[in-house]
Amino acid sequence: MADVRGEDASTLGEAALAAGVAAISGHTDRLSWKIAKKSIRKLIIEQLPNDDVLLVGNAVTLQNDASFILAERKEELETAVSNGDWEAILTKCPVRESSALSDISTTLGFRTVQDYEKTVRQLVSMDDDALNIVRGLFDDLYEQLNG
Repeated sequence: MADVRGEDASTLGEAALAAGVAAISGHTDRLSWKIAKKSIRKLIIEQLPNDDVLLVGNAVTLQNDASFILAERKEELETAVSNGDWEAILTKCPVRESSALSDISTTLGFRTVQDYEKTVRQLVSMDDDALNIVRGLFDDLYEQLNG
């Protein structure tokens, strides 16, 4: 998009990511709550004994560190926001539940998020370097799925 608009790619990219971070910054409480709920649910499920243990009839005790987990997730997200670390934000919260994607795509010059997504899909289908960058964001997920 920077080439099309005659702009500096680094400057445009930085502005787009800053717009995404700004969109998250006002919602760290709500987004942290959502992240913590998932973490707590996972923790509880991992503690559930198997059916054989349940059928014996012994008491079951589950550990719930909800307040600690919520505080920890909020601190992680706020740190990522204060550092402007978009990649960390992506791994820590549901960015689709904010205006971040819309703000990023608008800053890049797209009318809609769908226009941006379509352009990205087209780019990665035509440009091996872009595809490798995207794959790198997902560590070894591609290899796991195609291994």
